[in-house]
Amino acid sequence: MSGTLTNAPNLAMDDRLRPNPELICRRLGDELVILDADGTNLVTLNETAASIWEMLDGRNTIQSVIDGLTSSYSVDGETAHADVVAVGRRLLSEGLVELVGDDGS
Repeated sequence: MSGTLTNAPNLAMDDRLRPNPELICRRLGDELVILDADGTNLVTLNETAASIWEMLDGRNTIQSVIDGLTSSYSVDGETAHADVVAVGRRLLSEGLVELVGDDGS
């Protein structure tokens, strides 16, 4: 993923993210390849980022994604927190995910 995070919002532990519905996603081994609808932006996520992506379903909070990461991998909570927030902010900045409101929209 490219770009800076200066415009990416901070994420609260109770925020929920979901994938942009106009994306095409395919698993290739341990990686996930994401292509936007017009084919201009191709992103490849490593195994950890792909696991985070799969938990960003609009129902899981950032905290529950962190908890899921710590239970799936040998990673401490501080590292998982940093990874989830960094990946979430980057995906948001590139328009690959969106924040879900309290009403689910």
